[in-house]
Amino acid sequence: MKISIFNQKVRIIYVFILTFTILFSCFVQINAKAIYKQNGVDPWVMNERIGKGINLKSQITSKDPSWWVAWNPKLPFLVKEAGFNSVRLWMYPMRNAQGTKLESDFFDSLDRAINDCLSQKLVVVLTMKNHKEFIDEPGNYKAYFLSFWAQIAAHYKNYSANLIFDILNEPCGNLNSTIWNQWIADVVPLIRKTNPNRNIIIGSAGYNNWWQLVKNLKLPAFDRHIIAQIHYYKPLNFTHQGISGRKKGLLWGTEKEYKELAVAFQQVYQWSKKHNKPIYVGEFGVNNFAPQYLRLKWIKAVLSEVNAKGFSWCYYSFGKAGHPWAIYNPTENEWEEPVTSILLASKIKSLN
Repeated sequence: MKISIFNQKVRIIYVFILTFTILFSCFVQINAKAIYKQNGVDPWVMNERIGKGINLKSQITSKDPSWWVAWNPKLPFLVKEAGFNSVRLWMYPMRNAQGTKLESDFFDSLDRAINDCLSQKLVVVLTMKNHKEFIDEPGNYKAYFLSFWAQIAAHYKNYSANLIFDILNEPCGNLNSTIWNQWIADVVPLIRKTNPNRNIIIGSAGYNNWWQLVKNLKLPAFDRHIIAQIHYYKPLNFTHQGISGRKKGLLWGTEKEYKELAVAFQQVYQWSKKHNKPIYVGEFGVNNFAPQYLRLKWIKAVLSEVNAKGFSWCYYSFGKAGHPWAIYNPTENEWEEPVTSILLASKIKSLN
């Protein structure tokens, strides 16, 4: 009888402990999710706000690449006046640092550029250029990556929510999926120390390719303020023709090619729904070595898929006169037509 009573008490205690553990676990998970929802802009709302954008590689500091277009406070005005909602503003920390320490001049110049864009009510996607050191020797340069973002995040912690961090453009080479996923796992908590609610954009290894996102990208489980990114240039021989030894005059537009495009974006859409992450197409485009009528056909086909699925996008690119990717000519002060009109006349489906 005593043994029976003892066993009954043990069972009661066991059930109590088990119930408490389950409830506590749920409480922790709910609060972990809530941390990033407080006072932050919902990532789906922010992605809609990003809307239609253009890549802006600009020589913000004297140490930035000379082939990037020289910074001018009028550039954001031109972008906004044309009808774009956002810019993907490139930065080059490795050229503006002493070791892992960013120079003060870097922030002085970057502040001016960001403020110029925000003053035009443009969403700014601040993008870190992928440095050769990261690609070739990720083991030796991870500390640089983490240090740069710790400094950048702290510096901009009080800036508008319309400033978004795009943590690295097109990780590739030796910075493979396994290593890149670990970099993500380490850098996001570092940014969250000073920016608990800011939206962050993250793409996959393999040049932000869509299939790497679908197969290999791993994001922090309970961080809702993340927007996933892909870049789309398929087929590469068509979109990049005439450069890096590729032939010119290549064609596009077969039934098979249209189907491949549709399948790619459908898989990304399904991944987005499964993981509850908005999609930002941070780069897409075709250079002007391609036959113009096929170039326009490809752009329209991509826009049709992207807009129908509610993805935000950023065309590549705003650039110097004569650059094969540029759709704005700063020398002539004019946008390329009909490419610009096709981009801006398209309508992105609202998912909110």
